[in-house]
Amino acid sequence: MKIRFFILSIFICYGLSLFGQKTAVSIVGNKFYVNGKPTYKGISYKGYTVEGLLMNARLVQGVFDDENPETRELFVYPDTKKWDADRNNTEFVANMASWKRHGLLAFTLNLQGGSPFGYGNKPIINSAFTKNGGLKDAYFERLNKILKKADDLGMVVILGLFYFGQDQNIDNEEGVKNAVNNTINWLHERNYKNVIIEIANEGNHPDYNHEIIHPKRVAELINLVKNNKKNNHTYLTGTSFTGKAVPNNEVLEVSDLIFLHGNGAKNTSQIQKQIDTLKTREKYRNIPIVNNEDDHFDFEKEDNNFLTSLKNYVSWGYFDFRFKGETDLKEGFQSVPVNWGISSARKKGFFKLLAEVTASKPFIVPKNISKKDLIKIEVESTKSPLGLWVKSNPASENFISGASNNTYLEFAGNNPEMGPPTSVLEYHFVAPETATYRLVMMTSKRLEGLPGDKCNDAYVALEGDFTSASTLNLQNLKDFNKFFQEGSTKTPEKEWHWAYRAETGRHVFHQVSYNLKKGENYTLKLAGRSQRFSADYILLFNEDKYDFEQIKKYVSK
Repeated sequence: MKIRFFILSIFICYGLSLFGQKTAVSIVGNKFYVNGKPTYKGISYKGYTVEGLLMNARLVQGVFDDENPETRELFVYPDTKKWDADRNNTEFVANMASWKRHGLLAFTLNLQGGSPFGYGNKPIINSAFTKNGGLKDAYFERLNKILKKADDLGMVVILGLFYFGQDQNIDNEEGVKNAVNNTINWLHERNYKNVIIEIANEGNHPDYNHEIIHPKRVAELINLVKNNKKNNHTYLTGTSFTGKAVPNNEVLEVSDLIFLHGNGAKNTSQIQKQIDTLKTREKYRNIPIVNNEDDHFDFEKEDNNFLTSLKNYVSWGYFDFRFKGETDLKEGFQSVPVNWGISSARKKGFFKLLAEVTASKPFIVPKNISKKDLIKIEVESTKSPLGLWVKSNPASENFISGASNNTYLEFAGNNPEMGPPTSVLEYHFVAPETATYRLVMMTSKRLEGLPGDKCNDAYVALEGDFTSASTLNLQNLKDFNKFFQEGSTKTPEKEWHWAYRAETGRHVFHQVSYNLKKGENYTLKLAGRSQRFSADYILLFNEDKYDFEQIKKYVSK
């Protein structure tokens, strides 16, 4: 395994200018600022100030892997029967814009993860550090993808370094110090300023092996971070304690912010007591307080831990995992494998309340969408030979009404079920922005008495300089993939419906999203697959700014 030890050099100093990151987090008094402005500026909720807070969620498994072959199989995806760390990372990144639209400004990510079972650890090996504190390339490549996306979106990452049950994978205290220094130097090298350091997740937990992480000595590691200043930037830092606990004076004296955990606080009076006790500590100062782990919900009620924290001007962090007996991957953000979407009732409850508290409107239909954010391609507008594609208009037999411009293409080759890519059509466009663009298509089918899952798909591929923002890898996206009309047997024929997913294998579905570069030329290819499949128009929309639900409502206006 490759190991990197990052040491400042003349090359690194000159190379810093290559990384033009645009998001910086800072603290003024007890408020958080992003790019010189207080977060949630001017916003209050039921009379309580939201401005300056950092609402967050515990999403620590974004770089997760398990290097123990005996336990790795516990985390396989049901659809592929394999664990895939890159898929997990890609799906994480693909959902970040949606979290942000709901008002989430920050999330906790951990270089040694968190229990992939919610609570309780098995002998997994999930550490971004080697035994002597070096940095593992694969972990930090995944971290870089998340930090870059967060920087683009204006989000803050609370980066946890150590986790009990994993710190023993570092040999000694010198290795622990190396891990801290190497991580901070790596961040400085890439000029990330949207990162806050959490030295250890619940550093007072008895299962930590290294005493330097424990409450009486962790100030040594906090000071390592604070004393590592480069390019006029120092990373904000602190460490968290177990649920309901309050940091000791040694930690409070040196921390830039105070981390609390609400685990175990089954009623709001316990959260209130925790906050009140904190403020009686001798070394307490008026600096930001961030609860970045709380597994209590009741979001529909007037009294819950989230709102109690808000009333005390404490930022709150949502922590969710699959409860005992839950098997649906839609549940939880910590249990591996993770569905990173807003997919369960608990997740929806949190994000709904978060949007209300932060005055965010994630699903409002925009009056106008910039041409930079929505690329529309009429399928019949191609210079390619149509081949087996037939142009249809109101004068054509079997015309399906409602098509854009009253014109569309129907594929007449192969058979109604499938066939190889045939009669390839090409569409050339220039990316108007550097952003993540998702592919969707307006489609229809004519069954002529066949079952509803026939005549409903084509092939798509993209050429050009891009990276994958999908669970399909780069080569997959450059090759032809089956792209099908949603609904299968339930979708009526001779009507226009969306196609918005690819399928590989049997019932292995993928959103098709690309990281495009401004000014680059791209060629989108559409090839015939099943007979009597029709395509009206193709959309590529900026997924960093809009949800598909917004796009559907916008284009249907």
